[in-house]
Amino acid sequence: MEQRFFITPDDLSRRLRKKIERRGLVGLRGFGTLLRQSEENGSQIFDLNSELPKILSDFGVFMNHTEVVEMKRILGSDTDGQVTLLDFVEFLAPELNETRKNIVEKAFTLKDTNSNGLLSIEEIRNISHYQSSAVTLLAVKQMSPEALFQNLIQVYEKEQTASIPKEEFLDYYRLISPEIANDFEFVTMVKTSWGI
Repeated sequence: MEQRFFITPDDLSRRLRKKIERRGLVGLRGFGTLLRQSEENGSQIFDLNSELPKILSDFGVFMNHTEVVEMKRILGSDTDGQVTLLDFVEFLAPELNETRKNIVEKAFTLKDTNSNGLLSIEEIRNISHYQSSAVTLLAVKQMSPEALFQNLIQVYEKEQTASIPKEEFLDYYRLISPEIANDFEFVTMVKTSWGI
């Protein structure tokens, strides 16, 4: 008998990404933290019924009952209701493909003038190429890529941190990447944003 989903895998991952976006930078940075923790502790396994929803809620991302049930059916059907953090992160926001990763890293390298792996917030604010016109390539209902990036800058400033590390720059683009199906549009958006 064919398995039926009330929420498709793509719809569920999109719902969760939207909830992260609605959290603004807190959610975005929390997602980045999850990524780095998963790299450091790749064997972590979490129960999909309680543990993983609790982790997400700690970052202000709350799932309703249907989403929890469907997540368990989608991700835990072959693993007794459990998932590794790495598999969950891959489901939520897959790694950038080679084309996308290359253009994001190129943008970072070009703007990282002293090659220290950090982008100065002051330098970013002074980049005239980072224009709102770039976001017309991406239809995001809750927040545009530019608005998310402005939130990123504001939180760093509030914490009196002067620079954004490369890892979080990549996390930012990894989070919005699934909303752009076409590599050409993604590359064009990054090029337009950073004047490449």
